Amino acid sequence: MDPTWGGFIFQTCEAAFATKDRLRAHAVRHEEKVPCHVCGKLLSAAYIGDHVKGHAAPHQCELCAKVHKKPLREAEIAAISQGALRGLAYLHRLGVIHRSDP
Repeated sequence: MDPTWGGFIFQTCEAAFATKDRLRAHAVRHEEKVPCHVCGKLLSAAYIGDHVKGHAAPHQCELCAKVHKKPLREAEIAAISQGALRGLAYLHRLGVIHRSDP
């Protein structure tokens, strides 16, 4: 902390910051960079995990066509499948002709 104005100085580059949090955020810029295994972009180790998550392809459900950013859990898949099967059972009871393939 600089006693003359109450701010924080980063010793490596002498950049000045009003808060300790901003000083810490700046310090990340001086860390060694790590390449993303998907796109090769160089990022600090602190941010590489969030960056790689951004590459995850969204999942589109075959039954409801909804797009999910995270893979569905087994219980969610079971609930969707059960709903689809109930719908098919209803159509069969009514004698409605339907297609099962997409």
